[in-house]
Amino acid sequence: HVDDNGEDDDDDNDDGGGDDDDDNDNDDDDDDDDDDDDDEEEEEEEEEECHHRRHYHHHHHENYHSFLLIIYVRIYSHSCLFALHAAISLLYIITEI
Repeated sequence: HVDDNGEDDDDDNDDGGGDDDDDNDNDDDDDDDDDDDDDEEEEEEEEEECHHRRHYHHHHHENYHSFLLIIYVRIYSHSCLFALHAAISLLYIITEI
């Protein structure tokens, strides 16, 4: 009788423990979702600020951006000499601004 009671008690404890674990897992998931929503809102605000800054920067430094583009194009087309020439030209523009 002692063994049977012991086994029954173990089963009850296991089931109860399993239920408790599931509840805790669900609570954790809910918390994570809330954090993700907050992060997304912050990211959207940062993206808007960056867009405004980029827009302003673009109008005041169009030459700077065009030379950066030239450098990237030359590097990706494996023309190191032209990339170096564009970089030197960019340095002159920066010193003139």
